[in-house]
Amino acid sequence: VSAQAPHATHSSVITCAIFITSDDFLSCIISYFLFLCYTLTGDVMYIILGHENPDVDSIVSGVLLEHYLTRQGKSAKFIIPDRKLDDESVSICLSFGLDPREYQQEVPKQAEQYILVDHHERNVFGEIVGVIDHHPTMQTYTYPFYQNENASSTACLLVKKNEEHYTKDEIE
Repeated sequence: VSAQAPHATHSSVITCAIFITSDDFLSCIISYFLFLCYTLTGDVMYIILGHENPDVDSIVSGVLLEHYLTRQGKSAKFIIPDRKLDDESVSICLSFGLDPREYQQEVPKQAEQYILVDHHERNVFGEIVGVIDHHPTMQTYTYPFYQNENASSTACLLVKKNEEHYTKDEIE
């Protein structure tokens, strides 16, 4: 993956080579977190969006990524722009102490930098700088960061082998 940090000069281009084998998943995830830490600048607000009509994975992935980036000194906010949420997803989240309704709000109309979780394309009022997804696709994307791996959920991609970046409550 080769990427330039948002609002960076050509001298601050960061290149990150990721070679994935079935036995090297940990290396890939570590490279992914290093990429996020070094390419995302702290003076930009990153809006994290799950897919429309978010399910539990989309909601949990957005919350986990917001918490991780915030702990790394980045300005990040998970937003659920949907006015109506699926009752079952809300109920499941509430049973684990997460209220997804707290994240419901309009997507900002001004230009922002976006990271998509649990999906790989969406119309936004700014630039998509990252995608983390577990849904297989043959489509090729040119986002500055793109991770699409076969997994049971996007939340598992975020946590697997990186438990030290999350609290026990977040993992449970």
